[in-house]
Amino acid sequence: MSPELIKPENVHEVLVKSSEYYQLKKKLTKGIYQPVVRYIDGKVRTGIVIGLSNNLRVLVAVAE
Repeated sequence: MSPELIKPENVHEVLVKSSEYYQLKKKLTKGIYQPVVRYIDGKVRTGIVIGLSNNLRVLVAVAE
């Protein structure tokens, strides 16, 4: 998923476990974008972690 294809309405803040948060943080620091499957907006969706937020939350871009 290229940056120009990411629309703000397709980016969601998702709560993760602390161990997963630090693992994702380490991968993002190395430039590795990790795919995740989560329940978002009433559906199970696959997305890519594109950033970190506060309090064990990550930003996930979902392909529409």
